[in-house]
Amino acid sequence: NDQMARPKYQAKSAILHIKETKYVVTGKNPQELRVAL
Repeated sequence: NDQMARPKYQAKSAILHIKETKYVVTGKNPQELRVAL
C-alpha cells in the first residue's frame, strides 16, 4: 500500500463523486453513468 499513490487520485475521485451525486433520484433503480471531464 503506497501512501503517496492515494493523494494523486483524491481530487479526481472527489470531482467524480460530486458529479455523480447530482443525478441521484430517491427510489429509482441504480443506473450507470458516463461522465466526461
